[in-house]
Amino acid sequence: MIRPVRVVAIAHRDRLVELKGRRGWVLPAVMVGLMLPISGAPQQGIGRVASQFIPTKIAAVGEVPSSILALDGVTEEDAPQALHFANANNVVEVTTTRVPTVIRNTLDATDPRPVGLSIHQTPPSMPSRSMFLALLSASTLTGAVSASIGGERSGRTFIALLAASVTRLEVVLGKWLAWGGLGASSALMAAFVTIVLGRLSMGWWLLPMVTVPLSFVALGLWLVRQASDVMGGTTVTLRVLPAIVGVTGTIAWIVGQDIPLVGAAIPMGGALIAAGSTWGNGAAPALVATASTLALTAWLLHATSTDLEENLETSGTSARWAFALRTTIVAAMAWWPALLIPLLWGIAGNAHLSETLPRPPGVLAGAAGLFAVTALWLLRQRTDRPRWFSQPTVTGVVVSLVVGALLAAGSQWSMASTVLHFGEEARLRMAAALWPSWTGPFIGLTAILADELLFRGWLQERVGPAWAVAAWTAVKSPFDPLGGILQGIALTGIVQQTGSIWTAAIARSAAVVTAVYLPNVPPPLALGALLFAAVAMTLWARGATPSAS
Repeated sequence: MIRPVRVVAIAHRDRLVELKGRRGWVLPAVMVGLMLPISGAPQQGIGRVASQFIPTKIAAVGEVPSSILALDGVTEEDAPQALHFANANNVVEVTTTRVPTVIRNTLDATDPRPVGLSIHQTPPSMPSRSMFLALLSASTLTGAVSASIGGERSGRTFIALLAASVTRLEVVLGKWLAWGGLGASSALMAAFVTIVLGRLSMGWWLLPMVTVPLSFVALGLWLVRQASDVMGGTTVTLRVLPAIVGVTGTIAWIVGQDIPLVGAAIPMGGALIAAGSTWGNGAAPALVATASTLALTAWLLHATSTDLEENLETSGTSARWAFALRTTIVAAMAWWPALLIPLLWGIAGNAHLSETLPRPPGVLAGAAGLFAVTALWLLRQRTDRPRWFSQPTVTGVVVSLVVGALLAAGSQWSMASTVLHFGEEARLRMAAALWPSWTGPFIGLTAILADELLFRGWLQERVGPAWAVAAWTAVKSPFDPLGGILQGIALTGIVQQTGSIWTAAIARSAAVVTAVYLPNVPPPLALGALLFAAVAMTLWARGATPSAS
């Protein structure tokens, strides 16, 4: 049971400790000094381009070719951000934010005359100044959040606090209320100044704006829950918090260009972009962003309270999922930007540059990032040669080759293949990098080894197969979760039975080589191959005790 009086008392105590004396004026002064100029600045230079909802189907108007209208999902109607077709001087002109790949391919393949494609791109929807107010109200709290738990431990007051007649959840809620409440109130005051001066009009964007600092503080408390001093807590928050907010915000903005509600559903990032009224003044994106971010906030607060005193080196369930989540976030930040950042050029109005940039260097950079993640954890552990690095047996190699053939067939199936609009280019890039037959032997093998060392090696040994499969799916196959889970189960089963990551690497290498020469497999057979591989490897690995040799 949560007692509000004690939660408020802890929040008041935290504020008194951090804001006492002359030092107490520093944080409020910094917040006012950063946010007030943005709140009252003239509209020029901080404007935005608002956009309406983009339907999941493709709307087209004007002189639309019959071959385009014959495509599934294309309708001839005047809708927000529809594709406007016009014929001028033997040139097909398409006015749109972005021409879908299916439209490009159809025009090139079906029009009998020479076709020039002239794309008059409209600016993408950009957030208003209120997004920066939300971001500043959250980012200025990094120091206070770092000291909230680390300072208590270094000052030897944390044990006394936990020994008092308060629950751990009340302690966490009190600290969250102290700094999340400060961030939310400062954001609201800055928004009030902006509205009074006529720079922005009141709207639904106020809801996600408040949730940004609330979620930021909750995430910060979870990150520093085991920090032993202020320095350790500050180091973690300064490295991780900005990266998480930046990555989730960028993904939400990119996804929201196609389907605003899906972008808004991304926790933290969706609230940050919705706070800028990026997707118009409608209620739906703001409400979805607020709900998803508050759900993440509640989960983080509960996780912090249950893991407040545990050591990450323990094998408890809480420690395992906490470590798996942190590793997943770090691995995603190493893998996703290397593959998806070039797509930002297309959104910014230079789609041709995105298409001409070579992709193999991105795969190599992402693999180097995953190698670095594994190396950092291994150096931190400082153990002898891991047992999962052992030499595979002949039986393990044979089974790996068979599983590789099944994975090659299964790689031609994707549950995301029916999606017309959302993340088409991103999905294709992620799927191609998962089975890198086009990158060349060196880069392909490097990417495979980086995956197996992290997901089937270090992470699987540390948190178990279930969390390792979940992390693999989230990082490597986010657009095809079912396929990622089945692939992860099959590869995990091999490593569990053989005790060697080399068998999983052999299976994936065999899958890449086989896929090059494998004809198109019907989707039902491809899915069946994946299911068979996952079930067979699970049964084979049941009760296995890998050798430590």
